[in-house]
Amino acid sequence: MDASEDYLKKINNLKENSFSLDLDHETSELSVFIDRVDLNELTSSIKWLSTSILSLWCTYLHRMCISKNFNKLFGFLDPNRILVHTKPAEVIQTYIQNKLDGEPKKCYLGPLLNSNHWQLFVICPEDNIIFWFCSLNRSP
Repeated sequence: MDASEDYLKKINNLKENSFSLDLDHETSELSVFIDRVDLNELTSSIKWLSTSILSLWCTYLHRMCISKNFNKLFGFLDPNRILVHTKPAEVIQTYIQNKLDGEPKKCYLGPLLNSNHWQLFVICPEDNIIFWFCSLNRSP
C-alpha cells in the first residue's frame, strides 16, 4: 500500500463527518475545520477546493517558509478571512491591512473565492504592486 492509498484508507475510516486541526504559527493559532466530503473530493478527483483545504495548504506553505528561512519574504492570507460573498468589504480590508502592518513581508499570497471560482492575488507592498492570477482570465 503506497502513501496515498494509506491516506485514503484513513479518511474512509474516520468515524466523524468532520474534524478540526489546531495549528500554531509563530504569532497566532489557527483552527482549520475540514469536512470529510472535502477530503473525499480532494483525494478522489479535483472537483472543488474548499476554504478549509486552502487554509490548510496556506498553513503548510507558511511552515515550509519558516523551515527554509523564507518567513520574512512570504506571507499568506487566510481564504476564510477574505470570502467576498460572506464578509463586508471593510472587514476584509481591515484584515488585509492588519496583516500588512503587523507582519511585514516581501509578498503576500491570497487565495480568493470569486463568483464560485478560485483566483490568486499576490500583494507586494514594498513595490506597491498587486498581481492577479485567474485561469479563466477574469478581471479582479
